Amino acid sequence: MGRMWLLISTIIVITMSMSACCTRMPSSVTIPPPTVNPSAKADAFKLFYKERAERTVLSLNRFAMAGDTVFASVFGKNLVARSGNEYEVVPGPNDNNPIGMSVFGAWKGYQALGGRDLEVTLIRLFEGLVFNEQVSGHPGLTCREALPGWTLKLDGVNRQIARTRGGDAVTPPVNYSPDMEKEILNRFYKGVQFNYRNDPWEYYFNFKAVDELEHFSTTFIFGDLPGYGFSSPPSFLRISDCCSSWMITKSGPWKGAFWGNHNSRDNFPDYAMGYLAAVEATNTPGLPADLAEAARRAAEAGRRTADAIVASGMVQMTVDEWHDYDILVPAGQRRPDGATEPQDLGSFVSCQMAYMAQAISSEGLKHPVPEIKLPAAMTTCRSIDDAFLGISWGGLLKFAEWLSGAAPELLEKLTGGVRDDIRELMLCTAGLCQYARMTRQDDLYTEARNTLWNMIRLVRLLKDEEGLYLSAIYARMFDMEVPLEQLEGFRTGNGKIDKIESMLGINDTTPAPLLTDEQIQDRVTRFLAGQVFWIRERYQNRFGSNVPVRRNGEGYECVGPDGHWMPTENPRHVKFGNIQFWREISLCAVSPHTLDCSWARRGCAPADLDASGAVDSADLTLFNERWERFGCGAVCSNANGECNGADLDGNGVLNDEDRNFMAAAQGCRR
Repeated sequence: MGRMWLLISTIIVITMSMSACCTRMPSSVTIPPPTVNPSAKADAFKLFYKERAERTVLSLNRFAMAGDTVFASVFGKNLVARSGNEYEVVPGPNDNNPIGMSVFGAWKGYQALGGRDLEVTLIRLFEGLVFNEQVSGHPGLTCREALPGWTLKLDGVNRQIARTRGGDAVTPPVNYSPDMEKEILNRFYKGVQFNYRNDPWEYYFNFKAVDELEHFSTTFIFGDLPGYGFSSPPSFLRISDCCSSWMITKSGPWKGAFWGNHNSRDNFPDYAMGYLAAVEATNTPGLPADLAEAARRAAEAGRRTADAIVASGMVQMTVDEWHDYDILVPAGQRRPDGATEPQDLGSFVSCQMAYMAQAISSEGLKHPVPEIKLPAAMTTCRSIDDAFLGISWGGLLKFAEWLSGAAPELLEKLTGGVRDDIRELMLCTAGLCQYARMTRQDDLYTEARNTLWNMIRLVRLLKDEEGLYLSAIYARMFDMEVPLEQLEGFRTGNGKIDKIESMLGINDTTPAPLLTDEQIQDRVTRFLAGQVFWIRERYQNRFGSNVPVRRNGEGYECVGPDGHWMPTENPRHVKFGNIQFWREISLCAVSPHTLDCSWARRGCAPADLDASGAVDSADLTLFNERWERFGCGAVCSNANGECNGADLDGNGVLNDEDRNFMAAAQGCRR
């Protein structure tokens, strides 16, 4: 977001010279409505047909989620190993994790598809939001990632759950329903055994020394004491030198747990979407009692988080590496390396984030929106469309439109480093639209939607491929036109789902070929050469020309936390990350003219006429024979076996919808 500030400063100077700095979108704007996607049912089927959705949810629970049996969050990086029916997962550490958007995707998926698998998944994800808010012992603190600090074994073969730390059994400090634990074990782990290494203090030296050789040697191995040794137990473990550490909880029920203290504003839009899902679920009648309770707890965690941000003057606070654990400071004010940032990372610099925090807070957000002074941007927010220093998103759009015509290369150069920032703000504004829709505030919805429309048109000018796809989804979520070509037949979404689903079929993994000492030295040396001077200096002062990892016979050893050499593993894991779970499925709930999940809910089975387990040309041949026998327009009923199974959509009539269903189902698997 610092790059965004620099860009905006440049744009303001130019825009003011054009007398356009205060241009705002009129309060009444004509936004073209979305056109109908003629393939809405077919596209949704290919993305979310019942059997595929079940596999995707199963894989998400097994390979992407970590924490404990009942509470879990999605991690953006997991290392996975397999041997027969035994699996191991090592979660994190990772930069930014899709925690909230995974909750939102699961909730919208449940609205569209239903089913107990998604109910139980949502319970785990909602409880994960609660854990992440409670883990630090400071109410209302968010975190980049969090783990309880023990190894969890989910044994679906012997139907047992075990938690250990250093080989000793661990009793969780918070009790969850034994019946829910059994259901999770039976539903997602039947016939398999999973070992989740949820203790960074264990896996840093036993696993990461070789798995992340360069980062271990130059960052992870440097401890919390002067001279970079480790206290026992340590107060924190380094994740990155710029931004984040694993803080170790010192008080409260989760004492000894680990959480990432990069409590950055960049993560807030993602968390907000998860909290909004919890609030909507809380207000949805008829949910199962266990799901409703988990949603209520997550919504309360969201309110505590937003209340803390508002009370701090729109600043996300954290515990840093330099103060006592009970002292909260603005996130990112001082780096783990000790350098003080010119602008901290926790103070909000966008009106959209400030209004989102206000919306989720106990007070809520109403139209007209209140005036909010941002702590770090010299900006007072008076409308959702406000950007920086009096310039609005409408003004930025006008400038970008002019520049794209006058100097398109300059526009690309100016915006190349801030596209991720713009995507975050676009997500936050989509969240404000969602909030206004949930609370049935038409005026607030109109204001937020107008700003989102400005952002969407700006992203189109930037030609940011990922931004274009996401902006198309947001546009369709809130009844705005976007060319169907921009969605590319949902190719991106299909690819993301393929990636998640494919983990169910990974082969047994084998250890990587052993590196020589010379190869180890070369990799670390080359990595160091690209680092800033003080990282090189820190390394040289401790290790000189040596490397803290080396070969030992047919294995490795590394310098341990006590400074002595210790054995460390040769990993046999594959990386599973960059997860985006069901970004598109909200369209089934709110935009059926874009995606219609009615065929997806029926699944692959109706089109598998030969019961082979997959739909192919043989099923098409059978369908055509039955089409000829019964004829278009035939009434399908119990008496004729629903046209001998040819009434694929189950509407009681044999028609072109059934033919299109069969075409869409080609290639699906049961």
